[in-house]
Amino acid sequence: MKMKICACFVSSICLLISPAQAATSILFLLDASNSMWGQVEGVAKMHTAKSVLGELISDLPGDTRVGLMTYGHRRAGDCGDVELLRPVAANARQQVVDALAAITPRGKTPIAASLEASAAAFAGLEGAKSVVLISDGVETCDGDPCAAAERLATEGIDVRVHVVGFDLTHEERAALDCIAEKGKGRYFAANSVESFAAAVTEAVEVAREEPRPEPVEVAQAAPAPATPNREEIWVEEFDGEDLAEPWTVINPNPDAYIVEEGELLIATGQPNGFALPEAENLVTRDEKLPRGDWDVTAVFRAELNTSASAFGMGLRKDDQNYVTASVFAGYGGQCGSVGVGIYKRAKGKETQFLSKVVDGCNRPRVDQLVEALAEGGGTLTLSKRGRTYFASLTISGEEDESGEPKVWTTGRLSSLRAPGRLTLGVDKWNAKAAGETLVFVDRIEAIAVEGEK
Repeated sequence: MKMKICACFVSSICLLISPAQAATSILFLLDASNSMWGQVEGVAKMHTAKSVLGELISDLPGDTRVGLMTYGHRRAGDCGDVELLRPVAANARQQVVDALAAITPRGKTPIAASLEASAAAFAGLEGAKSVVLISDGVETCDGDPCAAAERLATEGIDVRVHVVGFDLTHEERAALDCIAEKGKGRYFAANSVESFAAAVTEAVEVAREEPRPEPVEVAQAAPAPATPNREEIWVEEFDGEDLAEPWTVINPNPDAYIVEEGELLIATGQPNGFALPEAENLVTRDEKLPRGDWDVTAVFRAELNTSASAFGMGLRKDDQNYVTASVFAGYGGQCGSVGVGIYKRAKGKETQFLSKVVDGCNRPRVDQLVEALAEGGGTLTLSKRGRTYFASLTISGEEDESGEPKVWTTGRLSSLRAPGRLTLGVDKWNAKAAGETLVFVDRIEAIAVEGEK
């Protein structure tokens, strides 16, 4: 790592940064919409952002070119309220910090317009170029920020877009994750003062790295692919009238889980994610998975109809440390998303990759997929390859062009150590959403894999 952040995140941030190989250009794009007056841990989000950013920017090397853009800071209700406060330039750290201190949240959230305006800030600059977007909400001006981010990354401008999402709901996070994905950047989640400081620091560290060149394809005879070797480790079909060894339940609530007719049923009507220490009915297998590569696949049906539902399966040590695959459905009105995600939480700091089956204002398609998961079900797979983990999802009735089951697969997250034991959980992440989330697990199998990357 090139940077580390001190234990006291807001009052003192220390950066241990090795000199960059080439000058780096970073444009900080800070949300100054009215919602930034909202509080996290009793402190306005804007005050936290100013404090963390101010100290971080002050500690950057002098040859790092920095600039500052914001939106929503001058007029309420104005979708054109976007301003480049300081152009991207070397030795401009103090000017950026001074401009940062004067920002006052007032208006809306025109993320797409801001990303489009940011292109001009990098004109004539060489080396690594990045936008670091910091926002506590989604686009509110009918723009398409994902498309704007994609243009920055691909249309000759070569700017990466990294996103720090501050105090977002699951559905909002999915929308901002799209910006990072299309902008060839990374998404960093922050739900506390401490995790915000860590997320911004890591975003800047990634922005200072030179982007890897795109691989050049060379015409040559391809070697015959090695045939992967797959061997069963164990299979659980939930026969009997209760969970058998080596399965146990963390925080059991017998009214909300049962084994019957060859299925494990878990239900919840409240927030119940892996990150909650009080989460109920986390079904855990005490037996460790092997050290090598493996796939763990759950065959399930899920009633994800609370508008904020998820079924997760992962390695969990405690509420601060886990890697989990999750199938989710979140929607409201005509918009929503259904997809699969891989989430890593290490010492309370969370990172994620999402692969959305459907996203945006296509409620009929969302309803169709939710119904398919409830009636025909699907498979959720957590895979380990080396020190990386990723998630995959299939849905009953969804096929690719060849007629095979369509598979949605996330990006990969790394974990140097296995962060716990295999655990299943059911979540309804919005306490205000009506109804319950129910998941029926028919079968889980663990397969050792050799010769497959």
